[in-house]
Amino acid sequence: MQSNLTRAFAAGGAIEATEGRKCLCNGLMSDAGMPQISPFKKEGETKRYVEEPMMTAGDDVNICRKFMKEQDIAQGKFEFSAKTVIEFLLGRFKEEYSAEARLYEHASDAEDPDVRERLMTKAKTLEQKIENVKRQLGDVAMTAGKTDEDEDTEAAKNFFARFDTAFDSSKK
Repeated sequence: MQSNLTRAFAAGGAIEATEGRKCLCNGLMSDAGMPQISPFKKEGETKRYVEEPMMTAGDDVNICRKFMKEQDIAQGKFEFSAKTVIEFLLGRFKEEYSAEARLYEHASDAEDPDVRERLMTKAKTLEQKIENVKRQLGDVAMTAGKTDEDEDTEAAKNFFARFDTAFDSSKK
């Protein structure tokens, strides 16, 4: 059985065209915690090659630059932490909730009591959501001073624990 590379070379492809590229399927499997592990070691290497995870961003690839630090980009390092992404996402929630809450600033001025009650309830719900996001941002900030890997792990656990809680309570 021929590999994809063997077939590509037989069809006139060049090995140079593969440099700097990565197999999407293998990268995604690695993302899922099941990386491909080569049965062979490179000459002079002590360990077998383990496929590294990859990030896919689709049309949002340009937004990823927001997460990268300028000094890292200048050094050719194009990576960012999960903590940075989580802070960005939580910040967006806070912006959205705050913008919506501004619509209800004068809810108490509504003349109709039923309408006023509904508007005030919605305003209170938004206030609670904003406070939850602030708390979550505080949880992410509390990871400061730890290694990047520990920071990322703790930030992600805190972030996803909130989702688990939200989804569990919405089922009731």
